[in-house]
Amino acid sequence: MFRDERIYRGIVFTSTTLKSSRDVKALLPRNSVVAAEKPRTLPFGSLEHLYYYSETQFTRNIDLLNEAKEKRGGRVMFRYNLYVISTAMKTATYMMIAVPFSRMAKELFSHMRNVMRGQKFQYERVLLDRAIVASRDGLDAAALLAVTRVKYSITADPSMESVFLIGENVAKSQSHDRFVKNIEPGVTVEPESLRVCLDNQFTLTTDNFGHFQFRVSKHAANLAHFPQMLKTLSELKLTEATSAFPHMKHFEDDEMDENE
Repeated sequence: MFRDERIYRGIVFTSTTLKSSRDVKALLPRNSVVAAEKPRTLPFGSLEHLYYYSETQFTRNIDLLNEAKEKRGGRVMFRYNLYVISTAMKTATYMMIAVPFSRMAKELFSHMRNVMRGQKFQYERVLLDRAIVASRDGLDAAALLAVTRVKYSITADPSMESVFLIGENVAKSQSHDRFVKNIEPGVTVEPESLRVCLDNQFTLTTDNFGHFQFRVSKHAANLAHFPQMLKTLSELKLTEATSAFPHMKHFEDDEMDENE
């Protein structure tokens, strides 16, 4: 359902109550998910492909909706792809749930937030400024990381609100170096989101709020590298845990509308 090779949105979380993907499914709407294929064992984790059933039309693409439509329990439902990726760390197992549409993310993650309320869940986010420095310096495992896109937010400058820098490795470029060193006094520049690539095998975009976005390749082959990406970022101390659930309004992104 819904051919791969599209953008997915996800969040990464952990809890002492999470032991397997079965515990993750308990966070989702009751009777809404079924297995699409057998779980795959990955280096440092696992990948499970599920189908999520909803009465909601998450896309305006009529061809996709016709492909997704089926009757279930006497009701017209739409079947959407959903991926659960686990990553085994030294201290805990981290889970990512990823979905292909922003409106689907809002419905599904809003439900999860309500179920998780009052429980001790932690959500991972990438420390963008540290990731940029690590990519620039390229020491140890950071040599595998390349920041290929950065969005900076700018405050106290009436003529500009944000700027995008894009390249093979933005953090190592002279243009990026000149940009951050020549900020006018009183003007504040902070990274708002970045796209980072691990050893030319997996690329994701993330922001300050703990949202992860990435393109799923054919047969979801590239998702096998996500646990290595998360593990590398964590071991380089480029992530931190927060108790704040990633806010749904920040799932909007100008480069992510192509799925809709």
